[in-house]
Amino acid sequence: MQLARFLIPATLLACSGRFSSKADDDTGGATTENGDVDLPDGIDDPTADLDEGGCEDYDGTPIAGAASYFVGVYTLEDADTGSWSGTEQWLLFANETWVEAGGYDCTVTWYAQAVEGSTGSCAACDLGLSVSLTVDESRTDCPDGLWESEANGDVNYGVIRGSGGESQWYFADSGTWFASGEYTDTALSFITEKSCDWF
Repeated sequence: MQLARFLIPATLLACSGRFSSKADDDTGGATTENGDVDLPDGIDDPTADLDEGGCEDYDGTPIAGAASYFVGVYTLEDADTGSWSGTEQWLLFANETWVEAGGYDCTVTWYAQAVEGSTGSCAACDLGLSVSLTVDESRTDCPDGLWESEANGDVNYGVIRGSGGESQWYFADSGTWFASGEYTDTALSFITEKSCDWF
């Protein structure tokens, strides 16, 4: 599976209020206003103050597309086994051309299960995560064609937990950096830089 676009579902959790769940939450747990699970204690909302614009044209030609971010949040489930769970999301903010063609702001959400493992090619990383991702269709409202081929997958991350509670995220297999975030003893988050995706 090609995971250059499929970041966690690195791929990503807690999105802005413009995104909503397609189903009411039935987990019995606390939820945010948009239906996503609460952020763990000590982790700020990684989607606050996102730049949603700037992806209107490609080399001066208007083309359907969106400002794109991948966001992920993980919570430590069992320190003895090194197991984590979380959510990754792909956030898309539609540009004017895509809206005119029927596009809209939307989110793809994956449920993530992870276990601590090798940091791979990231020699500086102090935490490795082997992640399995499964799309959560009840919290996904993007057109099926954007995500069906990557509904499920596996990815390995390397994480540097630095000073001040900041984290840097890498693909463990290649050692390539892809996102930054926060961490506590029991939680992790990341968000990628904005990119422009064209449809």
